[in-house]
Amino acid sequence: MGVTSFKWRNSFTGRMIIGMLAVHTVLIPVLFYVNFSFVESGYREQFINQLRTNNFTLTTSIANAHQDKGIVEVTGILEDALVSGGIVLIAYESASGILIFPESATTVEQLEGFQEDFEFQSHNNGSYQTIIAVRDRQDHTLGLLKLAYDETPTQELIDEAFKNTIALAITYLGLSVSLMLFLGLSLSRPITKLGQIAHEIAIGEHVGGFQATSGINEIKKFSSDLESMWRSLELQNEEIEQSKDRFESILENALDPFVTINEYGMVTAWNKQAEDLFSWQRDEAIGKLISDL
Repeated sequence: MGVTSFKWRNSFTGRMIIGMLAVHTVLIPVLFYVNFSFVESGYREQFINQLRTNNFTLTTSIANAHQDKGIVEVTGILEDALVSGGIVLIAYESASGILIFPESATTVEQLEGFQEDFEFQSHNNGSYQTIIAVRDRQDHTLGLLKLAYDETPTQELIDEAFKNTIALAITYLGLSVSLMLFLGLSLSRPITKLGQIAHEIAIGEHVGGFQATSGINEIKKFSSDLESMWRSLELQNEEIEQSKDRFESILENALDPFVTINEYGMVTAWNKQAEDLFSWQRDEAIGKLISDL
């Protein structure tokens, strides 16, 4: 298992995948952070913009009701705002100190600990709390409007975006590994096949055929060059065999005994006349030391 793993790591495909993983180990977290930060910022900005629009509408309605019909009319506006959704706490305190709030959703204790938020989830209490001055047409302060908006729906969207970003990163990594595996095998398989053919040529066992299928031009060129080399070697071997046959024919038909030895004194050739002269058959003499004959 260890040897197989080592071989795989040092293969072309293994090196491509390991290199790709090394690059993506740095790249994916950066892309993930940038993408998620952009999405999260978008959701938070959308929440704040909606909140500001709603605040403007409410303060305008309350100011008109307070100024034209009296503070009693403000209660209905506050209750309608609660029913519309998104608001979990609402109260209006006039400049004269009169406090109005829907008792079904707001308590005095909540108002006593009310703190204004300046960022999304700044207090991690699930709500975004604001305090807005309500002004009349002459820009005089009529009172303060306290609102707490539910952050949960927006946070759920952010959490869902986080999960989707993780899924996207995993999918991207999986596709990248698959692509590297495909490309690696597309390169390594024909190269390995050509290597096997080269080995067969070297030991004289190749019988023809260069089936290293590949659409890559460089591998096609390499396969073509290897086949040309093999055919050239085959022609040379045929010429050597023909020369050998001619030499053996001349040697066999020579009128004089003919014996050749190598640098170690071992007999390498022994013709018919040598058999008659020395009384040693060719099969007996070839491979023996000349001193033993």
